[in-house]
Amino acid sequence: MTATDAVSWDVSVGRLVTAAALAERAVSQMARQLSGVDPVNAPYLLPLELEALVRLIRNLMPVHVRDRHLNDDVLEWTHQVRKLYAVRTAILHTVWGEPQDGAEGGRLPTWSNAGVGEHPMTVAELTRTTDRLTALCGAPWEKLMGRIAERAPQPPVR
Repeated sequence: MTATDAVSWDVSVGRLVTAAALAERAVSQMARQLSGVDPVNAPYLLPLELEALVRLIRNLMPVHVRDRHLNDDVLEWTHQVRKLYAVRTAILHTVWGEPQDGAEGGRLPTWSNAGVGEHPMTVAELTRTTDRLTALCGAPWEKLMGRIAERAPQPPVR
């Protein structure tokens, strides 16, 4: 692996982490909107972990939103975010070694507690995952949040 390949890998991992943080924020804001918790109290009352926030969203959707299509769309969106976020978890909880010949500029896992197989992860795969996660947290998220705002409880006014 050349120095350029190593930098490309590091930049790709950094971009993925940034996209994952945006996903955490998007999921957190959706959970806050559905729960009706005001922004001041939300950090104290809502979970911080993505999986717990997704469970909260999935539990609150059918209670607060009686629109079956919106419910299905939110469930699909959270499923896609969880799937892509799992790549972030696997990347960060794996020790990556140097690639073998023919690994297309990727790295091989040398140890993992995240269920990563014996195949290399390439910069191209990281980039595709980052782009998909970033896209999900853009216009599709904004559209869902608009639809939820029309149908979910509003935080109390003080």
